[in-house]
Amino acid sequence: MTPMMVDSFENSAPGMRQLMENYSLMVRMGEPEEVADAVLWLKSRASPYINGTSFAVDGGHLAGTHGPAKWTCSVSAGWAPKPISMAFLA
Repeated sequence: MTPMMVDSFENSAPGMRQLMENYSLMVRMGEPEEVADAVLWLKSRASPYINGTSFAVDGGHLAGTHGPAKWTCSVSAGWAPKPISMAFLA
């Protein structure tokens, strides 16, 4: 676990953090404690048969929306991504 994601936002284009948050199913960045919880679970007796695999502790980013064109979840389902301009990427 590294501060890589936090540090990368300090030197990125304005709005990049917001863009990354919107691409996550949780519509927010994760907390270090949430990553630590996953590590502790893997180290616990609750996961004795798990080995040799990777876990993405990313709030659903990999399974996420992959951009505004794929945002089809209804607001009634409990969340809706916040629309943002991607003009700064041009």
